[in-house]
Amino acid sequence: MPVSAWIRHQRLERARLDLSRPGLEAAPVYNIASRWGFKDHATLSRAFRSVYGVPPTAHRCPPLASEATPKLRPQALPGSSRALGVHRR
Repeated sequence: MPVSAWIRHQRLERARLDLSRPGLEAAPVYNIASRWGFKDHATLSRAFRSVYGVPPTAHRCPPLASEATPKLRPQALPGSSRALGVHRR
């Protein structure tokens, strides 16, 4: 592997790690691109997609389970009178 390819691989890997790091989920992709020596967001996106098969934004760490779970209203909970079709008078 030529030195330039190895350096590019290392920069992409560091960017990938930053994208999946929980403390950096709010950091814009262009900041991560700049941090690892990419000219701009588009350059990182093209290189990232060619190596990993997805754009950098799709590789971000998933939201916390508490954020991903839809909030149910109490009357819609399974087993509640409304969910069972029972109406109180």
